[in-house]
Amino acid sequence: MKPRLESLDVVLNYKGRLRCDPGWCLDAQWANGLRDYDLWYIWAGRGRMVTSTGPIDLYPGRGLWMRPDRRYEAEQDKRERLGVSFVHFRLRTRQRLLALSEFTPPVEVFETRFSDHFNNTLVHITRLPGRDEFPAHAALLLKALLLEAVETSRRDEPAPGLERHHREAIAHALVFLRENPAASVGELARRSSYSLDHFSRVFQQVTGETPKDYAVRLRLERAMTLLHDSSQTIGQIADVVGYRDVGFFSRQFKQKVGVSPAHFRRRRQEA
Repeated sequence: MKPRLESLDVVLNYKGRLRCDPGWCLDAQWANGLRDYDLWYIWAGRGRMVTSTGPIDLYPGRGLWMRPDRRYEAEQDKRERLGVSFVHFRLRTRQRLLALSEFTPPVEVFETRFSDHFNNTLVHITRLPGRDEFPAHAALLLKALLLEAVETSRRDEPAPGLERHHREAIAHALVFLRENPAASVGELARRSSYSLDHFSRVFQQVTGETPKDYAVRLRLERAMTLLHDSSQTIGQIADVVGYRDVGFFSRQFKQKVGVSPAHFRRRRQEA
């Protein structure tokens, strides 16, 4: 009897996050050299992949659990370069590392309903230090994502027609918003070819948040990162994350985070 994923531990080999160069493609030699599992998550762009079971589209929100001895050949849209987070890993019992033949991944291609959570967790994993040894919680986070992908595939059929179109449109809007935090909801709606009201309804259905609440949270999360990692002034940070009024930025930051930007930076520096 083959083991279940729930009973196994994850062993990370290496990880990364990239925006594919112009002209990028994945040829047959890549799959021939695969010696472990490789989890992919598409966070930007579009492309197409040919697998052993047929062709699939690549777009934000779609993931793949790839494994050796399968076909994976891909190319990206020339106008929309792919953005991919990836983690190479193996599985083990408490006693030993499993041979790849001892476990068949229960899902190969999947889509996540909570794409922002999935993406943010992978970003966190890929930014953790380590090359030969990784923090213990990195493996736990990756296992949680694998379990989520499996559960999603069991619960949901691939999104048909209109629902899939909405998910793809919102996924592209989220990518654009992360790269352009000052973008307005109206601009996001226009880029998605929706009316403002329709975009807001669809956005909340897909993400569970209103566009405004999501944008504010994203800006403040980015601001907290900059306050911690950069030497930019609070005014410069406010401008980078899309606030024209530094006073309003400071008030909203304190309202949502609980402390002022200056206090937040001071507290992190003293930690």
